[in-house]
Amino acid sequence: MLSERFDNLLIRIGNPTLEHPVFYKCPVAIRFEIGGETPVYSDASLLRDTVVNSQYIGASLQRAKAIYSSLPQPPNLLRIDTHPNEDGPGYGNGLDLSVLQNLVSFPHEQREQQINDGDEQYMVLQLY
Repeated sequence: MLSERFDNLLIRIGNPTLEHPVFYKCPVAIRFEIGGETPVYSDASLLRDTVVNSQYIGASLQRAKAIYSSLPQPPNLLRIDTHPNEDGPGYGNGLDLSVLQNLVSFPHEQREQQINDGDEQYMVLQLY
């Protein structure tokens, strides 16, 4: 299974629980500005801070794909975490995966994981 391969990869790189912030906790990480000039949230919304700008997401995914593909030995496994129980457009079942599907044949596998963060619990849907 892809999720098991990903878990084994995390163990091999020294961050078995994918502790956050990943860039500072993991010996291997890529960090870059993803949005460019496009705003994160849509200007067309009265609830400006809750409607994610699809152009921003598209540009971010294109940038991530370019970096991922240009690695000397590109990995063949990708995981994207979503938060399906969050409210608002751009989350959960309302998340438009068509942008992802235009970039890669995705997802091949899904896994739900309950996360305990101090007193807070939430569910993450992991797409492989």
